[in-house]
Amino acid sequence: MNEYAESLLKLPGTEEEKEWLELRLEMLSVKEGIVLAAAVERSPPNTMMDAVNHLLTLEQYDVVPAGSYEQLGAFYLWNQCVPQEQRAFFDQSALGQWYEDEHPGLFVGNCYVAYPERDGPAPYDGQRLPTDGEWRAESWTCPGPRPRRGRATGAGSAPKCPETAGGCGGQRPFGRRNP
Repeated sequence: MNEYAESLLKLPGTEEEKEWLELRLEMLSVKEGIVLAAAVERSPPNTMMDAVNHLLTLEQYDVVPAGSYEQLGAFYLWNQCVPQEQRAFFDQSALGQWYEDEHPGLFVGNCYVAYPERDGPAPYDGQRLPTDGEWRAESWTCPGPRPRRGRATGAGSAPKCPETAGGCGGQRPFGRRNP
């Protein structure tokens, strides 16, 4: 467990919440760690109950493989299926800043984490902690600087347009929202 996770365990809370947090933080995937960092930066937890709620709402955040505004703009162009030969005509950094305006969030490492469109009610009210089967640990790594569909497509290969990549059924590979 890292120093950051240990700081969450020092927050005020019950012994049951501490045990739940210890177990959940040990099972944190790379993607979940990235999202948790953004969630905590956005709204620092004051209690273990707050930390539990952050962990229970990680799936509400969108993660984009982009570590800069330019990469975020390139991701947007790729996601909109703009042909490679036309992408040079766009200011990708400005486009990335526009994307951030439309989808507020935070850069964490080589990823951009977009906050949920709206916050829902806190899933944990201090009464009943979820069991292991009620949350899942995802296996996912944020790709390097080139936008990819969540997995490497081969050394030096360019990402495929979502509509031509096959199997995506017209769904955008990252995020619930279409910019």
